[in-house]
Amino acid sequence: MIDAINAVLPALRGLGRFATVSEVQVASDGVRASASFPRVPYGKEMARHLAARTGASSRGAIRGSFVGEERITLPLDGISYAVSPRGFFQANWGMNRAMVRRIGEILGESAGARLLDLYAGAGNFALPLAAKVREVVAVEGEARSIEELRGNVRGNALGNVRIVRSSVETFRPEGRFDALVLDPPRAGLSQRALARVREIAAGKICYVSCNPATLARDVRSLSDRYDLASFEMHDFFPNTHHVEALAVLTAR
Repeated sequence: MIDAINAVLPALRGLGRFATVSEVQVASDGVRASASFPRVPYGKEMARHLAARTGASSRGAIRGSFVGEERITLPLDGISYAVSPRGFFQANWGMNRAMVRRIGEILGESAGARLLDLYAGAGNFALPLAAKVREVVAVEGEARSIEELRGNVRGNALGNVRIVRSSVETFRPEGRFDALVLDPPRAGLSQRALARVREIAAGKICYVSCNPATLARDVRSLSDRYDLASFEMHDFFPNTHHVEALAVLTAR
C-alpha cells in the first residue's frame, strides 16, 4: 500500500452529502497524493468540506472537482514523467516500468532505427524508448495528453522525439518506421486504424492491451501481414480478472 494514498482517503469521506459521487480517482508519486471526482458538480460546500479536512485551500490546491497536487512526477527508467492526476497513466507503476523495460529488450539497441508510438498519451513508451533509437514519432490526439507529452519532452530535453497531434485514423506517416508501439483503449483498433497500421508496414509491432479479447481480434486481422512472435500476460491488477497483455508481431 502507498502511505500517501492511505493518508488522503479519510479526507474524502462524506462527499456524498454534497453531490452524487460515483467515482474518485486518487493518484500518488509515493510522497504526495491528488484526488479528482469526474463529472461531479463542485460547489462551495464541497470545497469547504475538503478544505476543513485537508487544509488544501491554504495552498490554493482545490481546483474544480480536484484536490491536491496539480502534477505528480513519477520515475520512468531515467525519465522524469509528469502527469496530471486527471490524465491517464498506469495505476500499477512498478509493473508499468517492467513493461517499458520489456519492450526495450524486445526492440533492442538500434541507434539508426525510427520508432512510431501510436496512442502515445503523455509519453509512457516514447520517452524512455527514445534513448534506444534515432528518432521517435509520438502520435496523440487528446488535448490534455498532448500538453503533458510536450511538457515531458521539454522537461527531459529529448531532442529526438517528434510529436504529432492527430488521431491514429487520420495520421499520415512519413518515411519508413522500423518498429511500432501500440497501446490503444479497451476497444482496440478501429478498421481505419488497422488500415493505417498496414500502411505503416513497420518491421516489428509491440501491441500493449488491457483487453485480451480485442487484442486477439486485431492480431487476427493483421495476420495477413504479420506473424505472432510472442504473447505475454502481465499482472498489473492482482486479485482481479484484469490483465495487461503484450503481443509482439513481426512482418513477413
